[in-house]
Amino acid sequence: MSQYKLIITGAGASAHNGLPLGSELIDAMEYTVNELKTHKIKDAVHLKHAEQFIVDIKFYNPVNIDYFLFLHPAKREIGQRLIETTILRGIKSDVLSMGVSFRKFWKPRTKDKNNFFDPKNWVKFFLQNQLAYCENSQDVISALKSLFLITFNYDVMFELALYKYLKTTLFYNDDLKEYVFKDFFVNNIVHVYGKISCDYENFENLDSRQVCEFFENWSSCDSKISVIGVGKSILHCKAVEMIKSSEDIYFLGYGFDEFNNKTLDLGKVLSEKKINQRIYYTNVADGIKINDTMSSFFGNSVDMVESYRGGSTCGGGTHNATITKSTKTVYDALEHDFIVPIFKIDKN
Repeated sequence: MSQYKLIITGAGASAHNGLPLGSELIDAMEYTVNELKTHKIKDAVHLKHAEQFIVDIKFYNPVNIDYFLFLHPAKREIGQRLIETTILRGIKSDVLSMGVSFRKFWKPRTKDKNNFFDPKNWVKFFLQNQLAYCENSQDVISALKSLFLITFNYDVMFELALYKYLKTTLFYNDDLKEYVFKDFFVNNIVHVYGKISCDYENFENLDSRQVCEFFENWSSCDSKISVIGVGKSILHCKAVEMIKSSEDIYFLGYGFDEFNNKTLDLGKVLSEKKINQRIYYTNVADGIKINDTMSSFFGNSVDMVESYRGGSTCGGGTHNATITKSTKTVYDALEHDFIVPIFKIDKN
């Protein structure tokens, strides 16, 4: 039996720590521009372009910023520069204060109606289950080899949380560090639209001035952010293979956006799965859109999907699956509603 587990994340998986949802990214970028102006950065030309970008994108008010950049190539470079700076600023705040400090400036509120805020570390919780039977660094490496991540987020919250957690374990050594940085981060994680550049080991030393310097020194040649329809073929193939080989799939904070689904041909790929599969998904607001999307993938009503145990017609194929929905936060869903199998170490 396969022990492969796949986590697919959307903005909701990082929102509980203060990073913006897709619908909130424009407000967050506007705050970043205002902060850059406060620090009186030297790069006045790109700052002016960033201000104009905010004016333009607020006028269009796109549902999907990635698609907006795809349709407007002339705005792509400044958009990528501003997105990376904003996410970097947000992650830095998260490292220092669980994300509250960043969000409170551009989205002032004390309570979120959808209960996105949750200082509990879901990555750490997941890893503690995955690595529960590990007795040494080689066991950890074996366990990590069976774990995949596909994320539509630009941030590297998962990588940072994983690295920080492993450093606290007794198993952390040079061999494990080398595997994590040179293999796991490269081969087991797919950032569909790219990711911000990050020095994981020295990240906590980053200050606001360095964030501004990042904006000033940003180069499109060094950028690891991409957009819909641009350079996705290799990543697409890798992501598809991850989905096909995984027995347990967790959709965490993923909104099932139409463009994102099409980017991975998600409905088609899931329908082609032949092995028994366990699928878990969060829907904090219990939104009809997400429920309907899951229903369309598996050809059932929401009630049937939640309790279904086999043989559903899905996109022309037969799919054997167990599907579980949770309306809790990501951490609480993993703790109370979802099964997170412990990786079994083979000592033979």
